[in-house]
Amino acid sequence: MDTAPAYMFLPVDGHDVIEGVWQLESGPGEDRIAPDTRCEIIFHLAAPPLEKTGEVWERQPRHMIYGPLTRVLELKRTSPMRLMAIRLRPDGVGAITQAPRHLRNRSRDLAEIMPGPVLHALVDAAQKPLADFAAAAGKLLLDPSPASPAGARVRASMARLEKNPSMRPSALAGAAHVSIRTLDRDFMRRTGLTPGEFLQITRYHLARQAIRNGSGALSDIAMETGYADQAHMTREFRRMAGQTPRLKRGEDASDIFYSTG
Repeated sequence: MDTAPAYMFLPVDGHDVIEGVWQLESGPGEDRIAPDTRCEIIFHLAAPPLEKTGEVWERQPRHMIYGPLTRVLELKRTSPMRLMAIRLRPDGVGAITQAPRHLRNRSRDLAEIMPGPVLHALVDAAQKPLADFAAAAGKLLLDPSPASPAGARVRASMARLEKNPSMRPSALAGAAHVSIRTLDRDFMRRTGLTPGEFLQITRYHLARQAIRNGSGALSDIAMETGYADQAHMTREFRRMAGQTPRLKRGEDASDIFYSTG
């Protein structure tokens, strides 16, 4: 039986890398996690869950970063799970690794990419209350180049996409006064996603939030959130969440893993 999780999220305001920290306690069960443009640094305080890779279930690392998702992620909790986690800003992963594209749709042991003293300090902090964990993470994870031209372009472009989910990547590049190739490179370096992938994920969450709010027919929501039609939205929902939009309507859509804040 799937056990309802105990979840707490604490925002970290004004940080260049971190959006917030969270903790989770849950019993055995299964999860389907949709892409949300954010990467997570996770410290398992009990047995990590199993992750489905192809047709094989593999145990996740105890201390890990999960890279940018472009598809639904399936997990299986075989025993009670406890964890502390750091939710990065969409472009925060670019401060953790110079090649976030190598983390796409996969987890990676933090020991492989993070300096030992930083990792050890974060592991120690993960044993403390959530507010103390947030304070420690905020000091340890800083962006070495928060004001770079590429970083500024990516943040401005992300804001444009959230306001206009119908905007094409070519128009986005034009608004940034760079070529689409340059903008692709900037996005991949900062987020591990292309502008087109970022757009697809953003559009999915805008549509999902509208469905959760019960704001109109699915066909209307599809048009309002930038899909060509309802069939297009249904295909994207299947890829992102493993379910159709109709199955996400109402309270069934309100789980922590799909939260849009």
